[in-house]
Parts: sequence; structure tokens; C-alpha cells
Amino acid sequence: MMKKFEIIPIILLCFILSSCREGYLSEKEFYWASKTLKRIEETSLPALGPQSLNIPIAAFEKIAEKYPGTPKAVESLFVVANLRLRQKDSESARAALAKVIQNYSGKGNWAADARMQTAKLYEVENNWDKAEETYWDLAEYEGLRQNALYAPIMILSHYKKVGNDPKKLRDAYLKAIGHYVSLRKDLGPINQSTAVTNYLALTYYTQDEFQPAREEWLSIVKDFPGSGYAPLALLAAAEAAWKQGSYDQALSEYEKFFESYPKSEIAGKIAVRLGLLYQERKNYEKARFWFSKVPSYLNKGESLQTAIPDSELLIAKAYQDEGNWADAEKKYDELVSKYPLSAAALQVPLIKNAYYQSATQVEKAQLILKDAVQYYEELQKKHPNTKVAAYAKRFMYAAFSQQGDWTAMLKNIEDEINLEKNADRRGRWMFLKAMVTQNRLKDKEQATALFNDFLTDYPEHSLSDLAKVFQEHAPQNNPPAGS
Repeated sequence: MMKKFEIIPIILLCFILSSCREGYLSEKEFYWASKTLKRIEETSLPALGPQSLNIPIAAFEKIAEKYPGTPKAVESLFVVANLRLRQKDSESARAALAKVIQNYSGKGNWAADARMQTAKLYEVENNWDKAEETYWDLAEYEGLRQNALYAPIMILSHYKKVGNDPKKLRDAYLKAIGHYVSLRKDLGPINQSTAVTNYLALTYYTQDEFQPAREEWLSIVKDFPGSGYAPLALLAAAEAAWKQGSYDQALSEYEKFFESYPKSEIAGKIAVRLGLLYQERKNYEKARFWFSKVPSYLNKGESLQTAIPDSELLIAKAYQDEGNWADAEKKYDELVSKYPLSAAALQVPLIKNAYYQSATQVEKAQLILKDAVQYYEELQKKHPNTKVAAYAKRFMYAAFSQQGDWTAMLKNIEDEINLEKNADRRGRWMFLKAMVTQNRLKDKEQATALFNDFLTDYPEHSLSDLAKVFQEHAPQNNPPAGS
């Protein structure tokens, strides 16, 4: 006879095996549902429209019903919500998100994410009362989760943007402060309270109350110097000082950042920021000093390979802004010589063209652009399917724009359309072709036809609504001579 105490491990083992099996089966069905969605997007969706998404929606809903205790169940509900939105069925989208809130509260960030998406949905529908109610529910029920902490800021941002109800803005402002102060009091002086203090400071900052915002951020630096929020708080305090007009204080706190957190992951970016601030103050020598320091604050690898030429470009630009073109051009030429395939170096011809155009040396400027276009084309052939080719293509189009050579631009766009297999990217190229035709060639009739082609081929594209707007506001036909 089996002893009683031996039954417990066997029951536990069965439970574990059952859970593992459910997890495996849910992942398997999620995989096939995703494959179905991809097939529908590539075949039925362009022809039949959003209703063809009902098939994958049913597949994902089935996963949520059959395997409610698995991560794939909640992931499926989010997918269902997004697909319902593509069908412009907000009510069904909210219903899917409501299931997440009801069944998965207290389990990770799922419920908080669902509440945030629900609030944004109401906002998009211009139902602000429900949006605000949902944001406050998010703040009050989801505690220290990031979305919950950010929710009052979303409310304040709305009222500040609308700008037509100062009383509601003030009421929301005071409620937000009270919420954060109460939450921090409940937590006590522990490390987690730094997150709440950060959002309290941000609340002050959104209302241009820069001094109390600075005091809160600097309290983090003082009381919790080892917190992950401390470096960011010091930087935020510096930004607030800058907004106040306390420029020396701002610069001092930026430099203090490097004394206190020299190994911070964002030190390189802040060195750039500090250099730009000195440049704005017309202290070009200091600006160049900080730009030159950028590589020393970065780790080895791709980021460093990018940062060095980028910092060289900034140094050259500082000479140019100072009015010292001779040293600027020398620096630009050194950059091109040392790092010819960098994005920074590939911008140099465009910068030189703009300078010589402003100096009325038009012939020299045009020659620079002509050579640049040829060079960009060569790079795309030499380095296909690489970042270099992508940079070259981007700057080639910028060169066409500076030249005003819209015919050449349209020819290249047409080549991209013919070669592109990805539906989303092909749609973007078609949209750009229509935009250039309308806004640069001023050919309303042709642009309308191109927008119609785009909307016919990609009615659900992310740019389709924008295409309709541009069609409605198309200029009258007036093709420029020689275009």
C-alpha cells in the first residue's frame, strides 16, 4: 500500500506536467495562429479588407479560452485587441483588453498595459471623460508599475495640450501631486520611493514649476546616490535649471554628472548634450572639448565606431558656426579621409554644398553635389544590403532635393517600387512618389492618380489616412518649366 505522504509529490508532479503541457500546446497554437495571420495579411487582406482578419482573430480567441493560465493566452488577447482596431471595432478591442484586466491583475505588467491601451483608445475616440477615468484607475490600482506612475502625467499633458480648461488642469495637477505624495508616504524612505519622487518632479516640470521639480530630483541624488534614478535625476535637474534660465547652474550640474557617474551608459550622449549647450552659448572651445570627449565615455564596438566620426562632425560644425570655415573644412576633409563609409562622412558633401551656396559660389556647390550623387550610387552598388548602402541612398535623395532634381528622384523611387518585395516598404515608396509629384512637380492630376493607386493597393497601410488628407488639400496644377 502506498504511504499517504508519497501521494503529495505525485500530485504535484502531475500538476507541473499538466502546466507544462498547457504551455507547450498554447505556444504551438499561437505559432499556427500567427502563421494564419501572416498568410491573411499577404493574400486576403489587400483584396477583401479588414473583415478577412476574423479568421486569425478566432484562432487567437480560442487560445485565450483553452489555455487561460498561460502567457500565450494573455498575449493572444493583446493580438485580438490590435486586430479589432485594424477593423475599426474599438468596442471589441476594449472587450479583449477588459479580459486582460479582469483575469491577469497582479500578474506582471499585463493589466497595467491593458489599462493604458484602453485609456488611449478612449482618447483616440475623443471620449476624454472615460480616458481620464481609466488613467486614474491605472494610477490607483497598478501601484508602482511604470504605466501606472506615468498615467497622471498623461492626464496633465492632455489638459495642457487642449489649453481650454485651466480649472480642470489645475485640479488634475493638484490631484497628481497628492497621489504621488501619498504613495511616497506609504512607501517610506526606501529605494523604490525614488521612482515616485521622479514622477512627482516630472509633474511639477510639466507645469513649468522648475524650482520644486529641481528640488525633488536633487533630493534623489542626495538621499539615494546609488539608485538607478540618481544619474537621470541629476540630468533632469540640469535641464530644469536650463529652462529656468540658470545657465551656469545647468552647466555645472551637467559637469557634476561626469564627476559622479563617469561610467554611466548614457555618459556619451550627455557629453554631446553638454557640447551642444556650450555651442548654443557660443562657447565653441568648450563645445569642441566635450564633443572630443564623447568616444572616451563609450564602450568598444559598433557604438564607438559610430560615435568617433559623429563627434568629429560635431567638432567641425562648431568651427563652422564660429565662423571659422577654414578649420571647419579641414576637419570635414579629415573626417572623410579617416572614416569614408561613416554616416557622418557621407553628410559632408551636403554640408559643403549648403555652405558654398550661401557663399554664392554656385558652380562649386553644384559640382560637389554632382560628384556626391555619383559617389552615393557607387556605394550602393559596392555595398548592397548594408548600412553603408542605406546611408548612401538616404543622402542621395537629400542631394536630389538640394539640387531640385525631382525627375531623378522620381526615377529612383520608381526603381525602389519595382524592386521592393515587402508590402509596407513598397507602400511607403508609392506614397513618397505621390508626395513628390504633388508638392514638388505641382502636378495635381498625376498625384491624385498615384494616391489612388496607393490607396487601392494598400487600403490598410499606416499612411492611408494621411494620403487621403493630402489628396483633399492637393495644389492646383502648375508644373514648373523644365521639371
